[in-house]
Amino acid sequence: MVDHLDFYTEKKYCPRCHDYVPYLASLTRSFCAMCGQPVNLFSKEDWQKFRRRDAKTANAKKTSFLSQGNKPRHTRPSADNN
Repeated sequence: MVDHLDFYTEKKYCPRCHDYVPYLASLTRSFCAMCGQPVNLFSKEDWQKFRRRDAKTANAKKTSFLSQGNKPRHTRPSADNN
């Protein structure tokens, strides 16, 4: 069964309000429903935490891959390096 997101509880970060707020979405941008400022998916702090966690996960997967006796992929020399 597919979970449907509840439009009324979705929130994005508003830099002007300094909080996660309800938003209005257009085709190209989303805007804070409280002040009208363009919103972001994450605050800067949360984005940095997400990126650090994502990097740790990628490194853990690579370490796990190599510890299972797999060899890293080698890249072919490009035609430009001749």
